[in-house]
Amino acid sequence: MKDKLSFIKTWEASGNGVFEPDMIVAKAYKSVFASYRPKHFLYYQKNNRNKLGEAYDVQEEMDKFNKSGFKDFQNNNYLKTYFKGISVAINHNKRVTKVIEKNNLDTISKTKLAQLFELSIESMKINFSYFLACQPQRFTRLEQAIKDKLSKSVSETETDEVFRVLSTPTESTPVGDEQIDWHKLILKIKKERIFPLSEEFDEIVKKHHKKYAILGAADGKDPWSINHFIDTARKDKRSISAIQSEIKNISSRKGKLEKQQKNFIKNHKINREIRHLCSLLAKVGHRRLSMRIQGWMPLYEVMKKVIRAVARRYSYDPELIRFCTVDELINITKGEVISRDLLAKRKNLFLLIYKYPNTRVFHGQEADKKFKELVPREDFEKMKEVKGTIAMKGKIVGRVLLFQWGDDMSEKVKKIKGSENIILVTGQTRPQLMPLIVKCSAIVTDEGGITSHSAIVSRELGIPCIVGTRIGTRIFKDGDRVEVDANSGVVRILSLKSL
Repeated sequence: MKDKLSFIKTWEASGNGVFEPDMIVAKAYKSVFASYRPKHFLYYQKNNRNKLGEAYDVQEEMDKFNKSGFKDFQNNNYLKTYFKGISVAINHNKRVTKVIEKNNLDTISKTKLAQLFELSIESMKINFSYFLACQPQRFTRLEQAIKDKLSKSVSETETDEVFRVLSTPTESTPVGDEQIDWHKLILKIKKERIFPLSEEFDEIVKKHHKKYAILGAADGKDPWSINHFIDTARKDKRSISAIQSEIKNISSRKGKLEKQQKNFIKNHKINREIRHLCSLLAKVGHRRLSMRIQGWMPLYEVMKKVIRAVARRYSYDPELIRFCTVDELINITKGEVISRDLLAKRKNLFLLIYKYPNTRVFHGQEADKKFKELVPREDFEKMKEVKGTIAMKGKIVGRVLLFQWGDDMSEKVKKIKGSENIILVTGQTRPQLMPLIVKCSAIVTDEGGITSHSAIVSRELGIPCIVGTRIGTRIFKDGDRVEVDANSGVVRILSLKSL
């Protein structure tokens, strides 16, 4: 790999071993459903407080990936095949999940266990080839092209707002569905005075848990437990009128959005081409979220069970076995022995380097040295503001609550007290962050674009949001008093103070 390549941080996660980035990115890149496939990828992880892993792509390759998105998503044949393929992939994952769940993983033969593992891997690769193809990074050029077209009939001050409104999905998402179902559940408990320790209380919470527990999964995290919902329900001190008001507010968002879209189209005489492109972005954003929740997250949970079964069957520590590559894990099921000492060293520190078509994993000082050579660290100490993409307009002043993947979300929620505005600053939001998101007054992320989870959710909730700052989590600290100007896309520090 050439040192001159310019690597940029594209996402972060915690709880990952070697297996996850190897499977999710490196293996999926080989079959990604796009006219251009990135050829390099880095993933670096130290066993620090939250085992935070950092993923990097090559800037020049992301530019080409973006250009391919601009080309692909204006091709009707590509679109037809792509959206049909997403549905096929989701349904395929559901079938694979059922097949695996029918088996007792501790009693089936080693051969059968190996077959089920490889089946899950192949299914995940297919799923992620579609998921990677609709990453927000692929749409920045298309987004700008739409804005340029809009600017011919819409004033400069209104262009961004018209674009955001027209590209917002009107379809409900599992995340939005969970929110309204939860409010209705709490309303039922309070109206009917259902006692928290009663069988009826447990039954209605269990139904909600069965339907939505998967939203808490991903990045090494297990789905939400039944206790998560029970504790949240018990601690809800809102009045009946406050809950009813929230349900009414959520239920009315779709109608308000559709009305706003119609008004913009009529008042600004938005032509068919622009309407189509904005509708396309909305559809992509919605499908991306659905694919995550309905497709690969349930399959991944089943895959984790298979991996744990492999660990038990071949006498590996379940925590350590995740530091195998995909190929190493497959080889274990074929009788090959992988050094436990090597896996322990990777757990402490590893660097995964993907260079098409292969991956290599380094550990210890060699990994640290290679990473520092490839990704020079920047100094952000003196920076007081960042810029990003406006996902939801608004302007608000509040205190920063910094969330890094691996942080205890419940502990972060406890820090939110009183009526002061809380600004969530994080690498990127995911569905499992919703209990925290709903308590915040604004969102600022390092990653993402107009089709990202952060953008879609912020518009669903109606809170200011700036995405794609790249370095927000490195600039802002817990307790900093900041101004989020989501009218201009700028977040600036007003004063430094710890929570």
